[in-house]
Amino acid sequence: MKEDKDENKDEKAAEERIEETEKDAVETPDDLVKEKEGNKFVARENSAQIQIFVQNANLGNKTDIKMVQDLLNVSTGSDKKYNLRKPEECAVFFSACKNREYIVLAIVLSVFEIVPIGDYANLKDILAEYLPVVSKIDTEGREIYVQQTNPYISLNTALAVIGGKIFITKEGQRCIGYGEGFEEVLENIWIQFPDLRKPVIGWLLRVNEIFEYKTSFEVEQVVGAFTRIIKKDYQYAKRQMFGKLYSEPDNLGFLARLAQELLQDERLGPDILHMVLRWAESESNWLWKTALLVCLHTYGKDMDNQLHKTMIRIIKKRMFEFQNSDLRFIVLFAGDAGNVKAIAASAFYGLYRTGSPDEKKNLALIYLKMIRYGYYQVNRSRIDLPFVTCDSREQMDNLCPVLAFIMAQYDLYCQLCWILQAYLEEIADYEVTVRTLNHIVAFFYVLSKGNYDYQRDILLFLSEMKGSIAKKIYSKLIKIYESKGGADERIL
Repeated sequence: MKEDKDENKDEKAAEERIEETEKDAVETPDDLVKEKEGNKFVARENSAQIQIFVQNANLGNKTDIKMVQDLLNVSTGSDKKYNLRKPEECAVFFSACKNREYIVLAIVLSVFEIVPIGDYANLKDILAEYLPVVSKIDTEGREIYVQQTNPYISLNTALAVIGGKIFITKEGQRCIGYGEGFEEVLENIWIQFPDLRKPVIGWLLRVNEIFEYKTSFEVEQVVGAFTRIIKKDYQYAKRQMFGKLYSEPDNLGFLARLAQELLQDERLGPDILHMVLRWAESESNWLWKTALLVCLHTYGKDMDNQLHKTMIRIIKKRMFEFQNSDLRFIVLFAGDAGNVKAIAASAFYGLYRTGSPDEKKNLALIYLKMIRYGYYQVNRSRIDLPFVTCDSREQMDNLCPVLAFIMAQYDLYCQLCWILQAYLEEIADYEVTVRTLNHIVAFFYVLSKGNYDYQRDILLFLSEMKGSIAKKIYSKLIKIYESKGGADERIL
């Protein structure tokens, strides 16, 4: 009895999902345009920040910086100067300067490759909160606590003491850092002062929480800082860092970018791969998205195969449970990555091949919703429509069964046509590349392949549409039809 109830419950839930999708059906192309203008459909997550993290990832490359001045306005005072790249001088420095401004600067610049001068004061103040409190005995024999930082010590003086430099990025931003060999300083601190590890990790986690990432440069610096700490002792950092990062869904993009970087490391790559695969398999309602974002980049044939096979299986498992926000998320990043499109297209194929009639209809409705969300993202600089403009023949072939189902259902066919009409009429005013045009032509050819009635309907649909793009597609399709379909091999 319990199994019967569970089955009935599942069937009812499936019916409710289909009904919800049908209620959201497109009524006219004009409705689509109005909804798009109102920016009604956006992903639930902070998509703009996620895109900064993962779409412009500069894997393996460093920001173009150059040294402007070395030890600017060096102080003529009596402060000793240290070469912290040398273990013995690093040890002496931390012992002698534990009550000075310099120690905070030394740690900040050992963790971050370069730090914009405007950000340093905030980083410094946060770090001071996490460092152990230092005490000393005053002249009367009483224990007193020493302030960790001193705002009256100039940056130039502090840089001179620790061997720091001032740099400028290609955008003209002034930054501070050690320059070449800065990681040797971190190595010395990490090995000689293990009690500082936990405070430094706590500080970095706090920086990630409060930092407003606005540029890829900022992402590069913070991700680089985390990466360096993790590489020093993966197991320790794993215990101290990742559990806290998992507790906050806003870390979705940051975790993906961190994994993208660590997967490049020959030593840690296998461990990070297993961690990403666990994200995909988890019951979390957002970690699978982090794993999907990791797939935006490539890491070698074997690693890519494991990632893609796992994500295809996970999306197949979750597809009929996806909320609208989940579909929007996939479409958002499918527009910039062939890997994501390929994964989703493979999932469509696998589900359709084994699905019941009701599941096939639900799958078709999901597809229509996804290209609808894709249309809402189209603009002059983002012309391709995900799952219509496919990157390969394999993607197109994987979508063919769903497209054939849509073509055979008049109400679904109308939905598809209205989305395509709104899309083609909009991009008629844009500069459409030959590649994109050919991909759209290939899509229309697949819709009507081998069926004269479908071919006639598609040509009529295109002939009645406004804009030059529809006319170009019409002309190309006529040539293909006249050649009995032989030209399709040259389109994708």
